[in-house]
Amino acid sequence: MANVKHALGLCAGMALCAVSARAQTPKPATEQFFLNVNVGGELATRTINATTSKAVYDETATLSSSQPIGRGVVVDFDGGYRVRENFFAGVLFSIFGTSSDATTSASIPDPIFFNKPKTVTGSTSGLKRSEFTVAPHVTWARPLTDTLDISLSGGIAIIHLSQHLVGNFDVTPPQNVTILETTESGSGVGPLLQVDVIYNLKTRYAVGGYVRYAGAKVDLPSANDLNVGGMQAGGGIRLRF
Repeated sequence: MANVKHALGLCAGMALCAVSARAQTPKPATEQFFLNVNVGGELATRTINATTSKAVYDETATLSSSQPIGRGVVVDFDGGYRVRENFFAGVLFSIFGTSSDATTSASIPDPIFFNKPKTVTGSTSGLKRSEFTVAPHVTWARPLTDTLDISLSGGIAIIHLSQHLVGNFDVTPPQNVTILETTESGSGVGPLLQVDVIYNLKTRYAVGGYVRYAGAKVDLPSANDLNVGGMQAGGGIRLRF
């Protein structure tokens, strides 16, 4: 909820700044379609913590992992059709990808002595993450000047997560640990909020910059209630036809 409130504040601030730049009565746009192509960044950072266990030497062995997820590049395509005056029905497709390392700590029972576990630490690198988003939305757009436009979008973000992570472990005598990696996936639904400020180069061509919140929560077999998506910002080209 705090992320959504922060996004609303940023979007409102951008909208007010853009509206304050209005200096003359602009000519309304008449094109039926728009297509935006953007490159930006996902700004949120998060950590996946997971614990798994199994019976070893008639005791319980456990493995805990901590996997920070950093920022990364977002590429998206956003298209829409004018349904009435300044309102468009559209859909946005975006993909985000990054990789990270996980640190692990295992507690392995002793094969001879009861309640004398050994702690084995390690790390696993190159764990990939991808998020694919489909976001149907409604966009309200209007010119502010003959060269400057603004658009406000709201809708839902359907986000599919594919996460490579530490999934399990094997123990070989006496107390050696082999980390087993796995790929898990799931989907979540959350809000989409966006402000886009556009500078017109020609009638059908422009450049723009956006601030967006598109976030949800996803449950995976090894980790529940994971945050996906979040605050994003970037820019690109704007086409109208």
